[in-house]
Amino acid sequence: MLKTKGFFLAFLLVFGVSQATFGAEVKLLSLEEALTMGIQSTYEIKMAKLRLDNASFDYEQNKALNMLTTSKYSELQLELKLIQAEANYRQTKDKVLFEIAQKYVEMFKVEQEKRLKSKQVEIEEKSLRDLEIQVEKGYKTRLELLQQENKYHITLLALKKIEDNYQQLTRDFETKIGLEPGELGIELKDIATPTPWSLNEEEAIVLALKNSLTLQALTLETELAKIDLERAKIGPLLALEQKKLENNLELALLNQEQSRAEVKRVVGNQYASLRQVEEELALNRTHLEIVKKNYQLVQQLQAADLISLLDQISAEVELLQAEYQMRVAITGFYLEKWKLQQLIGLELEV
Repeated sequence: MLKTKGFFLAFLLVFGVSQATFGAEVKLLSLEEALTMGIQSTYEIKMAKLRLDNASFDYEQNKALNMLTTSKYSELQLELKLIQAEANYRQTKDKVLFEIAQKYVEMFKVEQEKRLKSKQVEIEEKSLRDLEIQVEKGYKTRLELLQQENKYHITLLALKKIEDNYQQLTRDFETKIGLEPGELGIELKDIATPTPWSLNEEEAIVLALKNSLTLQALTLETELAKIDLERAKIGPLLALEQKKLENNLELALLNQEQSRAEVKRVVGNQYASLRQVEEELALNRTHLEIVKKNYQLVQQLQAADLISLLDQISAEVELLQAEYQMRVAITGFYLEKWKLQQLIGLELEV
């Protein structure tokens, strides 16, 4: 997933040439490219990476010096600092990348919502125009016309709010990937159709325990506590001080045990959440297929002039509503999947 810095520069160069050459042509941006740009442009990630590099340099340098003294304690301390720096980097990077991915899928969802609301505005406007004619002919009252006007303007206002939300999402997204808001037009490449999660709950927990930097750090802290206690037993230490070191070791062991249990609990809960949204996704997919078939029937009836234009638009609204619900389900699936991927120490992937 990680690309070189040359990608970001090449992206800007190619995009600039494309803009100049083809005018309104817009860069098609994938999620993977957006994540790479986010890594390269986010200050928090850059600073965390520098701190990790420094910790790595210190570890290698002091490890070489420590070979002369063969101090196990010093080696464990250096390793602990390195793991803590790595954990800080991973946490910072995971947070930023998840926010970028979240905005990426949210933009598709809001775009679909905008299409739905636009069609609802169309149907309310058509109803309003039909009602105006009926009022003129005396078939409907002015009160009914006023009510429809209010309904139309409320729907129109809702559309405006959705459009404003989409523009704000776009500006936020551009900022997250290192672009000036509104500086460059971008079109997002739609993500792939979701496929079922392949790991079972037990496999996910095993991976999470294996990749947890927190548990690795706690293991080292336990080893350091053991060495402290062993040293105390062979030295002139008061009984109370030795008891304190024993307690420290017991605390380290309990903390390690508690953290393992917490990892299992959190991963188990997230796994259950993912399976739940998978079921919702399957239900929405089935519902969408049914609505599509109904819409095809409506199109045939309309072609035979057997239904009104208003009925046809209503059918389009129903289809757009089903497509929107499907997009909501897809968004929910990917967000829950990405949360689980990060919990078990994997990179975000579609």
